[in-house]
Amino acid sequence: LLEAAVAEPQAPVGTLVFLAEDETRHLLEHWNHTPEPLADEDLITRFEYQVRCRPDALAVLQAGRSLTYEELDRRSNQLAQALVERGAGAESVVAIAVPRSPEMLVAVLGAWKAGAAYLPLDLNQPAKRLRELVADSGASLVLESARAAPDLPAERLLLDEATLGDYAQAPPDVVRTPGQLAYLIYTSGSTGQPKGVMITHAGVCNQITAFSDYLGLTAADRVLQFANFSFDTSVEEIFAPLACGAALVLRTDEWLADADIFWSLCDTNRISIVDLPAQFFSQLAIERRPVPECVRSVISGGEAISEAALQAWFSAPGHRPVLFNTYGPTETTISVTVHEVEAEEGAWRLLGRPIANIRLYVLDNGLQPVPVGISGELYAGGVQLARGYRDRPDLTAERFVPDPFLPGARLYRTGDLARWRADGTLEYLGRNDFQVKIRGFRIELGEVETKLAQVEGVHEVVALARPLSDGEKRLVAYYTGEVESASLREAARQEFPNYMVPSAYVRMEQWPTTPNGKLDRKALPVPEDDVGARTGYEAPKGKYEQALVQIWSELLNVAQIGRHDGFFDLGGHSLLAVRMISQLRSRYGWEVSIRQVFESPTLAGLAQRLDRETPTAPPLLALEGEGPWPLSYAQQRLWFLYQLDGPGSAYNIPSGVRLEGSLEVGLLGRSLRSLVERHAVFRTRIVEEDGEPRQWVEAEARLTLPVV
Repeated sequence: LLEAAVAEPQAPVGTLVFLAEDETRHLLEHWNHTPEPLADEDLITRFEYQVRCRPDALAVLQAGRSLTYEELDRRSNQLAQALVERGAGAESVVAIAVPRSPEMLVAVLGAWKAGAAYLPLDLNQPAKRLRELVADSGASLVLESARAAPDLPAERLLLDEATLGDYAQAPPDVVRTPGQLAYLIYTSGSTGQPKGVMITHAGVCNQITAFSDYLGLTAADRVLQFANFSFDTSVEEIFAPLACGAALVLRTDEWLADADIFWSLCDTNRISIVDLPAQFFSQLAIERRPVPECVRSVISGGEAISEAALQAWFSAPGHRPVLFNTYGPTETTISVTVHEVEAEEGAWRLLGRPIANIRLYVLDNGLQPVPVGISGELYAGGVQLARGYRDRPDLTAERFVPDPFLPGARLYRTGDLARWRADGTLEYLGRNDFQVKIRGFRIELGEVETKLAQVEGVHEVVALARPLSDGEKRLVAYYTGEVESASLREAARQEFPNYMVPSAYVRMEQWPTTPNGKLDRKALPVPEDDVGARTGYEAPKGKYEQALVQIWSELLNVAQIGRHDGFFDLGGHSLLAVRMISQLRSRYGWEVSIRQVFESPTLAGLAQRLDRETPTAPPLLALEGEGPWPLSYAQQRLWFLYQLDGPGSAYNIPSGVRLEGSLEVGLLGRSLRSLVERHAVFRTRIVEEDGEPRQWVEAEARLTLPVV
């Protein structure tokens, strides 16, 4: 640096070169020497090769429903024919409003076979936002498996036999090129308008190839499809197994209940590869449950894994699959780095090295490389870069800049701060702007601020992501103006998906400022967990509300919950909603769907749902008489088998039993005890009297046995 300053004494300090040539070459060339031959075949061609090789092999499985490779191919061919007939083709966009199901795969494959790109829609997002995305994308068709989607500004096409049954089962004759648009995914935008990221087939194909290579994926694998369809991780989960002949298992909400159920379902379905968002992986790791031997690799991405989760993961007993951490903004096609995580301090910050055909630079404000160990902004280049943002040339030019080291190439400014370690591994250090990630979803705080500032009566809005009492990161909205927080909350619900709705609202009389008069974000007060989330406390009533209060308090870490408080307003989200549903089922036998929770999110509203839709048991009948009751013929056989073999499942009566209270089981053994102690309505015991078994039902006993 001193030599450069002496050589050019008039040059601004920021322009001085302070890296020796060999060090510069090492940073720019050696650690970015990743060229690999680009695949000659696109993913549809690879899938069709697997169809020819293994037509009867399992392609997709979900809760008992399955499709073979031949069946999936035939149905997607019919859809592609229908799409071509309706004008779909190269550079056109087909919106897919299909829940996680085999039909979702038919829709994606059908769109690509027709030469079109697809736009994934999350049906849990507000109808207003879905209409905006479809209109902005220019999609002329919306695919759906049922009339579940709201009215959207495009022609609708149902994926059923009546619609597609008459179409040819061969693929249409279309040409797909590497540079052709593959899919369009919308991310949060700092100006208040979501931006559509345009991804090409060349980028997807390169990423899937690299993903399959570092996992060693083969036709013997079973891969779990976990991610939300509108999240780009779903692309690698879907196409990596289908391109190599493996089986894809689609999760249901049941998988999210707890760690025991998740790993048990992995074992039952013989899952070998799981790709999980960091938040859910952290929940699994901290619960420290046994991992089945069939799971050989776990991939986590989207955001950093917590240090506590990694410590729990590596210190837990039993089988530990290989853990990979991946990194990549949506604009770089899913992921551009991979790192095999080991038990070392600070491992959660390590991004690893660039994958095949990717270049990564850590640069200063003058787009010059910084030395090893020095922080700079991370830039990405290579075949996986998106074209840019749909109909946003100004924003595209701002984020996609010319590569100063490779003429004619481009770099994407990630906005992430990083540094090189001496071993050539990249280390994540944070953000250099107001973009945050919550539950793996990227959020521009400017979009939240812009939309909420449009609410009548609001003067200014500042949004922050900060940890509340439970340590989880949540959005907080600070505002000035004469308006109730309920108005802001309702506006957020109408505009944003659930993960972008602030969980706390704080009205400010004036903004804290720095000595030079700028807003001091660090001085904004830490809110209570539920500021602005309540509409006035009213005590819960009835058994359903009381039961919900107990479960909500445990999941949300909120002490006082009123009848009109909302689950999502108090910090809940879809993963916690599934755990709530599981608790209702296991504790009380009550059933409610995730959609019903979204439709009735308040305590009173959900309790009314439960009251209205929970089946009513037959009335309890009091047993007349005193003294011991003789066993039935079936009970005598049970008792006899117990005397021979002890407790077991060799003999059973298929029936449903609903019980409350305590139960003394006596001779029937531990297996029946574990059942009835959770559910009892009466006190009973089986005793021997004069050498004969008798069932003793105490006074005021009530018993009901609804047979199912």
